[in-house]
Amino acid sequence: MARKINTTSTKVKEKWGIKTDKGHRYFDEGHIRASELRRELEKRPIEELWKRNNVEANIFQLGCHLKNGKSK
Repeated sequence: MARKINTTSTKVKEKWGIKTDKGHRYFDEGHIRASELRRELEKRPIEELWKRNNVEANIFQLGCHLKNGKSK
């Protein structure tokens, strides 16, 4: 079932709903995009995630040795 609702802005937002065991679940395009992004992030290999953590750890270590906890 699809329906259009008015938001506080002048844009019309389209929403959909599905029936579940617990009742109804309503969602819009933003929910669909967020779900797709979560699925893509789950597919990323662990090595790629480690790279980001290593960079953040290095930046943190540099920040500890400068004045006022700042980093360059």
